[in-house]
Amino acid sequence: MQPFKTILAAVDFSENSDHAFDCALMMAKKFDAHLMVLHVVSEQVDVDLRTYYGSTIPFEKLEEDVISAAETMMTDYCARKLREYDNYSTVTIGGLPYREILRTAREQHADLVVLGTHGRTGLDHMIFGSTAERVVRLSDSPVMTIRTRKPER
Repeated sequence: MQPFKTILAAVDFSENSDHAFDCALMMAKKFDAHLMVLHVVSEQVDVDLRTYYGSTIPFEKLEEDVISAAETMMTDYCARKLREYDNYSTVTIGGLPYREILRTAREQHADLVVLGTHGRTGLDHMIFGSTAERVVRLSDSPVMTIRTRKPER
């Protein structure tokens, strides 16, 4: 097995994503790999916000504002999580998460994609599907999915 040179960590700032990011960072340190941290602002968020605010806000301005806010979150996240690791870059883009993860992994020649899974089941899974599942099925690169452990009762 070849060592990983570029690891793509897809984050959505959730607890599951945070746990997966920690695993990606551990792998990046172990292999001295470049860690690319990707956040995708879902197209669905744009639709929801436009519906909420009505049509008075131009779509382009709304999209810019949402991306800008996500970039600020990414900067804060990386400042907190990557204090001891400087071999990383960030990408914040809009689109369908699974498509953008696959596209970025392909374009950046990622040797490994790491992402969290929310573990949806039943009707929720049937309606929304799973970003992680789509990435696993369609990726040219190996994919590591991480599910946060449930608290013991």
